Amino acid sequence: MNRFSVVRKRAKKIVGKYGLEPPVDINIVFSEMGISIEEEKNQYGIEAYSYLNDKIRIVVNTEVVYPPRRKFTLAHELGHICIPWHNGDTKCIAGEKYVQINGKRQ
Repeated sequence: MNRFSVVRKRAKKIVGKYGLEPPVDINIVFSEMGISIEEEKNQYGIEAYSYLNDKIRIVVNTEVVYPPRRKFTLAHELGHICIPWHNGDTKCIAGEKYVQINGKRQ
């Protein structure tokens, strides 16, 4: 199975688990997964980044105010959390009620 197939399969699981239909409220997905979203001005212009330590959270640049761009940015960060080759470890598995950090359930 190639990477695109893996990504499609994981995306379909998330869509199915949360009953998502367009337009998707990405905040609901983060809330259900227990992932917090914080805002912070970033002097380097980075739109967002993920903390993948003991408490997974997304930090979004306060300058990202255009709603479609913000939604895309959050979805992009969700990819970093759920796709293992981004960081070497799968952080969430659709259908499970836990987040995995360093191979341990949280």
